[in-house]
Amino acid sequence: MKKEIIKELVANISQVKASIRAIGRKLEKDLLPETH
Repeated sequence: MKKEIIKELVANISQVKASIRAIGRKLEKDLLPETH
């Protein structure tokens, strides 16, 4: 039971991290168009 919950948490956290990275890349492109 606990292992299942931990697996779900890890998956959710990695999804959130991926989303944050994607948003960060988009912001970089919006803020620094000359360098991309």
